[in-house]
Amino acid sequence: FKLSVACQNIELTRIISEMTKAMAQGELNQLAYKDLAAKNDQNRCIIDEASYFEIISAKTGILFAAATELAAVLNNQSQNIIKIAKQFGMHLGLAFQIKDDLLDSEPGKLEEGSIPELLGWDQTKILLEETQSQAQLILTELGRPIVY
Repeated sequence: FKLSVACQNIELTRIISEMTKAMAQGELNQLAYKDLAAKNDQNRCIIDEASYFEIISAKTGILFAAATELAAVLNNQSQNIIKIAKQFGMHLGLAFQIKDDLLDSEPGKLEEGSIPELLGWDQTKILLEETQSQAQLILTELGRPIVY
């Protein structure tokens, strides 16, 4: 926040504020699921796929989205480029979190409350590939060759 104020750019402050608010809400939502599991005398967090994506979108997704959006804003890009950067960051963040959940698990020993536990190892790997493809597809909207 201090840096965004020092830059005297209200857009930077808005992006950081929205990111912080979303991440706090995502964390509260995740804690609510864990609390609900505890109240139901379950020793594990049971969550559905839509809720999982809601939580990781509000945490890791929004963090990456804000980073890429801030980069575009700081480089004085057009509103269209800023929008594309933010969408790319969101998908990159989702892919990162799915990959992280895969790395924290292994077939037959899945991390509690993770997407591999929910969908299974193989299906999660497919989901990761789809999410990475979506991120790459968003970059094609820039109309420039993408080099990896």
